[in-house]
Amino acid sequence: MYRPAGYDDSDEEDFDDFGYMSSSYPKQKLSIVEYFLRDEKMDVNRQYNLQTALMIACSSSQSSERVYQVVRLLLDYGAIIGMLDQYGCSPLMLACKAGHLDVVKEIVGESSLLSTDNEGNTALFYAVNNNHLEIVKILLRAGAQTHTINRQGYTPRQCAINQNYLDIAELFPSEEKPYVMPAKYLCYSDYHNFMRGEWADDPPGYFPDLGLMLFGMNSEGSLRLFADANMNLFQFLTVTDERLLELGMKYPIERKRVLLGLYDFHLHKWSRNSLWTMEKQRILE
Repeated sequence: MYRPAGYDDSDEEDFDDFGYMSSSYPKQKLSIVEYFLRDEKMDVNRQYNLQTALMIACSSSQSSERVYQVVRLLLDYGAIIGMLDQYGCSPLMLACKAGHLDVVKEIVGESSLLSTDNEGNTALFYAVNNNHLEIVKILLRAGAQTHTINRQGYTPRQCAINQNYLDIAELFPSEEKPYVMPAKYLCYSDYHNFMRGEWADDPPGYFPDLGLMLFGMNSEGSLRLFADANMNLFQFLTVTDERLLELGMKYPIERKRVLLGLYDFHLHKWSRNSLWTMEKQRILE
């Protein structure tokens, strides 16, 4: 038996209010949604499995016209646009995936175009991968970044080319050559990477750690900027706002995200146990 989100198997009620309300979204029963918001005073931002009513509405497969009516109603009652679900998806990403053009136009101005899901995809990736040409145009006009790289190593333009969406690919500036991330930023090839830098007298660069830290800051798409500057871990840990601007991070929200992540990192007490070591006998072998 189908059980909507919020189902409560108790003797008192079959469904809680959220279950009744969210079960109406797939069919976009506007009157039911309005009843719970206006008469039952239900919290429009209540979550179930980290999903809000706005997220469920934006991901609906119903016609964009009917979806827009519900989204507009939820916004009128104070729905928060910037919340994320368990996969890191925002309402904007879900609307871009489902192809709801009017919804995208409504919420793009108050949504973060830099926000990425757990796979490093922005809203622009969702629009491109689902072949929604007009939505891609809206996002580009709104200032969506075209050089962001997801966890698979692709830019939005490369995703369009890979899927033969040539009309979408033409909207992006051409790339002189595909970008290849230097191998030293992707993994440690051998133990020498822990012992020294590129030359015997250089300290270790710990380059792969940059990608891991940026991922924890939801900024993994910026790794290319640091790789182009040949930045090692020490330089990254001591980077300043001015230096980030020089590297090409022109948006304050991008720089703040990295700097706050570094601040949180430096709050942890340093320990010698944090250093990688190797037994002398193993080195001799």
